[in-house]
Amino acid sequence: MKAQLGLPVDLDHEPLKIDALLQAWNPCGAIWYAHACCSAGADRPSSFQDVVAGSSSLGRMLAAIAQTGPCTAPLPRALLGGDRPLAAFVGHVEPTFDWTLRDPVTGQVMTQSMIVDTFYQALHSAPRTPIAMAMDGYYDAVAGLLLEHGDAVDAYEQHEAGAETRAMQAKLMAMDRLSMVVLGDPTVCVAD
Repeated sequence: MKAQLGLPVDLDHEPLKIDALLQAWNPCGAIWYAHACCSAGADRPSSFQDVVAGSSSLGRMLAAIAQTGPCTAPLPRALLGGDRPLAAFVGHVEPTFDWTLRDPVTGQVMTQSMIVDTFYQALHSAPRTPIAMAMDGYYDAVAGLLLEHGDAVDAYEQHEAGAETRAMQAKLMAMDRLSMVVLGDPTVCVAD
């Protein structure tokens, strides 16, 4: 599992061959963004461990990933460790879920403010914004999600229908955002 942790897969579910990528492409100075489970690595214990039942398929997957121990995934390690390295790799050190990219009530995709604003507008603004500062907008939502979690917990204690689900969703979404990290040079900017 550790050798394939976080690797992108193709349509046939075959993991990316890192050596072939590095022979065909020079990552020198680029910023790679991978919104994928464990794309940046793993941690032990998983911050999601106490949120899901250990006997569920997700619980078993989290336990298996945690067994790899705290580590950097092979793709960012290879891209950042070469002779002409990638400048920065942005990815998750935990599993991530596509449903965290949608509003839990409406189902509307929220990638505009989360990802597009962060990776397009902030990185391409004048003057150029370093990647770590561009990520600030992405993390801003964590405070609101934790407030939503607290409100839902209060509602749960008042026996309000659906409050437990709202509390769990808000907490998972906050945790998902907090698991995204920048590896490499946090001060790298997009060139003019």
